[in-house]
Amino acid sequence: MRKINIGIDVGGSTVNAGIVASDGRIIEKMAVKTLVQRGQHEAIIQIIIDSIFSLLEKSGGKSDDIRSIGLGFPGTVDSQRGIVIFAPNIMFENIDVKSRIAETFYCPVYLNQDSRAAAWGEYCVGAGKDYTDMAVITIGTGIGCGLIINGKIFHGSNNSAGEFGHLIIDTEGPSCNCGRKGCLETYCAALAILRDGQKIGNDLTVKDIYDLADAGNTMALKITNQVVHYLGIGMVNLINLLSLDMIAISGGISNAPDHLLLDPLRDFVKRHAYSTVAQKIKINHSALGENAPLIGAALLDETTEY
Repeated sequence: MRKINIGIDVGGSTVNAGIVASDGRIIEKMAVKTLVQRGQHEAIIQIIIDSIFSLLEKSGGKSDDIRSIGLGFPGTVDSQRGIVIFAPNIMFENIDVKSRIAETFYCPVYLNQDSRAAAWGEYCVGAGKDYTDMAVITIGTGIGCGLIINGKIFHGSNNSAGEFGHLIIDTEGPSCNCGRKGCLETYCAALAILRDGQKIGNDLTVKDIYDLADAGNTMALKITNQVVHYLGIGMVNLINLLSLDMIAISGGISNAPDHLLLDPLRDFVKRHAYSTVAQKIKINHSALGENAPLIGAALLDETTEY
């Protein structure tokens, strides 16, 4: 059997694991629920290990066939040391994940934040494969961002680069889960859309609100236009600061009709970004979708980052 790359995407409730070819094709994939309690980080690590063994069994492989294992984790990650510094959704704090996986499989193990893994996947084999400086913005419950600068993952000296959802729009704005006020995601992420959607009716989903906007509902259109306005402000600042080639949009909200999200975002950026960049920047859908973190994790290696 040829050497294989394994990618792991650890979420708040699910571990997605897959065998991924060098061109990004998923050869084998599985998902396992991670409903564990505080202090049970070892249980999630064991789920990861068990998932890898299951993938090998399903594919007819063995541990010696693994070229590398890459893991994408939510929260703050020290990729150099292989430590999850803080991931509140899965209750990890200063957990050495890399060593635990490496001592079981005796192969190179790479660890990064899930949004950066997603960006790496898009850069290698997805929407950003023709560009060297790009971002992947994930719009869901919150807003995440992975940055590729000069063909490498950028994480910053404090491992916190890419906190796009926590750009401050208004210091007296809505309260954010991070403890501050006026963060970008309090204006245009799913929770913000649902909050504002209560003005229309109870128990509406984000899709309901976009469907109403698509049908011409005035209040729903006001909400979806606000998403474009504030997300556009954040994107313009990101583009002006970093002189990016392209931005890929992913996450559940990226599935909104193009005429309600992607097209007006492109128009906003062209009208407001620094002129030399505004005419060149590409803003597209993610090519890898929800599999981007898994694929990107599998393609991590020692040359990945600054």
